[in-house]
Amino acid sequence: VDGASLFRYYADKDPRFSFYKKIPGIHEYVLSLIESEPGTVWCSTLNAGIIRFTYTKNFDVTIERFSEKEGLPAGGALLFKLPACLFAATKEGPFKYDETTNRFVRDSLFNDIEWGISSDEAAIVADHLGNIWANLGGETAFFAKQADGSFQLQKYKLARFAKDPAIFIYPEKNGTIWFGTSSEVICYSPGETSVENPPVSALIRRVIVGRDSVVYDGSGLADEKRSGPNFPFRLNNVRFEFALPSYIATHENQFQTRLEGFENDWSDWSRDNRRSYTNLPVGKYRFLVNARNINGQEATQAEYSFVINSPWFASWWAWIFYLLGASGLLFGLVRFRTRQLQARSKALEKIVQERTKEIQAQKDNVEQLSIIGRDITDNLSIKSIINTVYENVNTLMNASVFGIGLYQAEKELLVFQATKEKGETLPGFAVPLGDDNRLAVWCFKNQEEVIINDYGKDFVKYIKELKPAMAGENPESILYLPLRHKEKTIGVITAQSFSKNAYTDYHLNILRNLATYCAIALENADAYRQVHELLNDLKNTQDKLVTQSKLAALGALTAGIAHEIKNPLNFVNNFAELSGDLVHELREEMTKEPPNQSTLKEILSTLEQNSFKIKEHGKRADSIVRSMLQHSRGKSGERQPTDINAMLEEDINLAYHGMRALDSSFNIKIEKDLDQSIGELEIVPQDVSRVFLNIISNACYEAHQKKLCTDSSFSPMLTVKSRNRSNDVEIRIHDNGNGIPEEIRDKMFTPFFTTKPAGLGTGLGLSISYEIIVNAHNGEIYFESEEGEYAEFVIRLPRTKN
Repeated sequence: VDGASLFRYYADKDPRFSFYKKIPGIHEYVLSLIESEPGTVWCSTLNAGIIRFTYTKNFDVTIERFSEKEGLPAGGALLFKLPACLFAATKEGPFKYDETTNRFVRDSLFNDIEWGISSDEAAIVADHLGNIWANLGGETAFFAKQADGSFQLQKYKLARFAKDPAIFIYPEKNGTIWFGTSSEVICYSPGETSVENPPVSALIRRVIVGRDSVVYDGSGLADEKRSGPNFPFRLNNVRFEFALPSYIATHENQFQTRLEGFENDWSDWSRDNRRSYTNLPVGKYRFLVNARNINGQEATQAEYSFVINSPWFASWWAWIFYLLGASGLLFGLVRFRTRQLQARSKALEKIVQERTKEIQAQKDNVEQLSIIGRDITDNLSIKSIINTVYENVNTLMNASVFGIGLYQAEKELLVFQATKEKGETLPGFAVPLGDDNRLAVWCFKNQEEVIINDYGKDFVKYIKELKPAMAGENPESILYLPLRHKEKTIGVITAQSFSKNAYTDYHLNILRNLATYCAIALENADAYRQVHELLNDLKNTQDKLVTQSKLAALGALTAGIAHEIKNPLNFVNNFAELSGDLVHELREEMTKEPPNQSTLKEILSTLEQNSFKIKEHGKRADSIVRSMLQHSRGKSGERQPTDINAMLEEDINLAYHGMRALDSSFNIKIEKDLDQSIGELEIVPQDVSRVFLNIISNACYEAHQKKLCTDSSFSPMLTVKSRNRSNDVEIRIHDNGNGIPEEIRDKMFTPFFTTKPAGLGTGLGLSISYEIIVNAHNGEIYFESEEGEYAEFVIRLPRTKN
């Protein structure tokens, strides 16, 4: 309840509370009232620290506030009374009251348990024996009081329900402890257990070799321990399945394994109850299993021995056979190759003489063909390729007609775009692949060469019906070759002559070489076209991804703002309601004759304070909305003098509440060390805030992921520091997550690179952050990391605009 309503209620019943009107700013939410000793009352508030009232028998009251100056962090606190001291639970952890200095100081008693960030989600009590039961928003723990007055943390006692958020803890004198959560009540009676932690043994349930052969099903293990089965080498893949007969929270049972003869160390404790080994070498093995239940009780060790035999091909007699066979084979090969080489030597002498004559005669043509090939592959259009070939091919062969037909799959056509005939370019035409009486179609479908030296006689080898040419005159000698590139037929190439018997094998070889050059050139041209189309598609995709990244950042920002803006709006509503009550009191006082001037002034003064508070929190809400609008514009604005520390505070809150909105189990300890001498910097606030928000959100995400993947002892932590340097301001954002692996560090600022699962990241956040800090603000951004331990991003912003 709010403080004014509480004290007003008791003021009507007990004159000791009539002093409430004398307390400036008492209109805060009160969490609890504790009387530490007669005459001393402590008041915990939601947002204004702690208030202590000390009064005498005459009801004279001394009022003291405990906040940041007295050691408490800013904000609220929840006070608990223990037999020897007072503890205050805050968003930065527990603080202990020190009577000698009259301050609250940090205490290490609760360092080893998890704690939350909300000051009203905690409970700390002592039972009749002096033991402490506590929950600080993260987990419930028990601290046993020792003979010397110290306390020992024992987590296993409450392991079965420690993760439930215990908001209230009530110990009875008989030792029974009651825990109240948000959804249930838990009764813990430590003295009622008849048999505590009975001994248990780990069990090997099944042993499977090969693919699915079960060689052990949980019985007869004693015999197996003494000798162990022998497995043939082909069954050297072994899987073990094991269990622990402890049936309290069975999903929390943990196992540790080791295969002697293959592994030197034990595996880490894990809930996995299977272990597989593949390709085990020859040898003797002993598989060992340790287990423990949720109470930390370790079971008796289980074991299974076995042997992997040598394969037949590795036996001594197999090696003798290999040696004899290799010797005989080597001798036979030497004899055979000697005779073969002698015969080939004579044949080669004859071939060399013949080929020398041919090479000498064709030398000039080969050089010309090489020049043509180079010119062809330099072109990137079909017309240029055909023109280049036609200008040179007639020096090598009779090719009055030359053309290239390319396959169009979507229309099932061979398209001849620029066929040459007697130096002229014919109009483009297409041959349907359904027309089986065309030589081009036969060549393409059968992927074989067409060789005709007398069209009127030889056409029947390929087609049934003699048809006129689709363009130009009818030739007499015709060559068609399929155009292939990388095992794919992309069209046909043709050389034709109006003379009979114009082509020999030599001319066919020339056209084959030209076909190879043309196929490469055409593929290059198509690749060049596809690259341009791909670049355009990539640019469009990049623009869309940048927009999506901005929208995703805006969504995370809005989620944080939705949580952040509730606080000032609640204050505005509450102070407005209080002001309404005060106006009602003012009217009642005005009706009195005569009105009490002192009371009127006091009510008016309180109304003025309430109005100021409403205005203050209204401006806060307006500031949050304007910040959201700046982010939503999606483009850099003008540079403005900006308080870097205030921006960091706001972005930390937005990132925290944004993560809480996405995952209610998220929690993290936040440490801030901000240099107050920094002052203001000339920056584009919405852009730099986007960088801070992105990196802080990434840090929270990585620390939370490590928490999800490790045991309950890990506590996520975020540390944010700012430092005033001579020429710039340095900001360090540190998390204790898994760090950045060595192999991906060079890619961290690369566009579209992300380590998050599909759908959770675009890979643009750090790339855009780099552009904002380095290019737009002439600053510096880099990171330091140790894999498995931490990651820290360092941002430096210059004080002068370059």
